[in-house]
Amino acid sequence: REELFAALSCALEAHSLLRHGASFSEHFYFMQRGGVRSARRAGWSPLDALADRFAAVRGPRRLLLEVLVLVAPLYLRAKLDPLLSADALADERDGEGRGGGGDGDAGGG
Repeated sequence: REELFAALSCALEAHSLLRHGASFSEHFYFMQRGGVRSARRAGWSPLDALADRFAAVRGPRRLLLEVLVLVAPLYLRAKLDPLLSADALADERDGEGRGGGGDGDAGGG
């Protein structure tokens, strides 16, 4: 199910990037991308080097990289949320069993 959504998202974002030069959301809300250098503050940071490398990528590799940046976080969150919530529930169940009803040792003194 998540794979189908990710594939459709990839297709939508790739089409929008090729046709409009912007992600679907950027085009839908009439946002414009600024240059990398125009958005920088004075001084250097490690992110500046990463931004320079990203700006240097052109052609099909750029399109693939942009689609991955747009779709991968959503896909990973959809995959990891059930696992993380299941772990949290298991931890809660384990805590209830050890605590003796949730009171802990507070009333045992």
